[in-house]
Amino acid sequence: MKRIAPAVLLAKTIGLSKVNGRKPCRLIDAARHNLREIQAELGAVGRIDPALGQRNQVLIGPPTADAVQALAHQLLAVVPSVGTLRRDHVQALEFVFSAPPDMAAPDAFLAQCVAWLCKALPLPVLSAVIHNDEAQAHAHVLMLPIADGRLVGGSPIQREPLKRLMDRFFNEVTGPAGLPRMGAKLRGDVKRRAVDLVLTACRERDMHQACGPMWQFLTERIATDPLAPLIALGYSVNDLAAKPIGIAAPSPTPSPALPQAVESPIGIEQSAPKDPIPILCRDRPAALPQSPPKGTQQARLATAQAVAVAATKPRPFKPLQSHIVTRADGLTVERGDPLPADW
Repeated sequence: MKRIAPAVLLAKTIGLSKVNGRKPCRLIDAARHNLREIQAELGAVGRIDPALGQRNQVLIGPPTADAVQALAHQLLAVVPSVGTLRRDHVQALEFVFSAPPDMAAPDAFLAQCVAWLCKALPLPVLSAVIHNDEAQAHAHVLMLPIADGRLVGGSPIQREPLKRLMDRFFNEVTGPAGLPRMGAKLRGDVKRRAVDLVLTACRERDMHQACGPMWQFLTERIATDPLAPLIALGYSVNDLAAKPIGIAAPSPTPSPALPQAVESPIGIEQSAPKDPIPILCRDRPAALPQSPPKGTQQARLATAQAVAVAATKPRPFKPLQSHIVTRADGLTVERGDPLPADW
């Protein structure tokens, strides 16, 4: 059974910075590559097929790289907070969407991905181009990092924001399209529900009888990785959020208000407690008084007052305990009594 490939979303910054060993790139160079203006990339030894270049589409932005660079300068000129830019500043953000290899209409799917990105990440779009002249259809989107009237650099694609963007891409685009998450595997309870859903659907189609002795082998493969057969049967990952097949969710019923008697499983009636409040919580005050912070003047004053009150309290009378002492001649006396001289 062939595994369905996921759609891919990648993101990077465009600039002259060499952080983490990255290759510096200018906005004009990225636009020239996307708009196929670099003749060296169109040779016979490259991965780009010039004969298929006419199938490329410019969805958003100017048709030339120089016009894309001019558009960026025009948008930066109206931002009042932009002053002198550093040489290694982030010139643009680039996103790449890649459709699965066997998708029937990749252009429509990639156009949907670009439209989703424009709503999910409200940044100025400089250029959006679909490439069909390589082995796999994909789209490049160049966005200017300006938000709320200021430059935000690469913050929109840092680790946490990019993770949330990836989650939205799966939940809103690829998941409803029946595509798996990038690099994801079903685990835990979600995986068990997927296995139950696939096996139930196979039995409803009498696949277990048609496969014969191969059914046990297929069952083991489904239990190992149910994602590909799940999508092959026409389901999506979103279907796993429902209850398992054959189990109906019980309707909620209002809880009765303290019945007078509760019947036990063996038929013995037990009296309901008269006071539902736990014993340990009856005398608990509504709010415990909070002591002032240590080291403050209020804390020192409270300590002095406590010592003064303790000094004025009368001490309880404690009678002297008598200790019986036995003399050598057998006479017993108390230790508090005067002893004879020969003791």
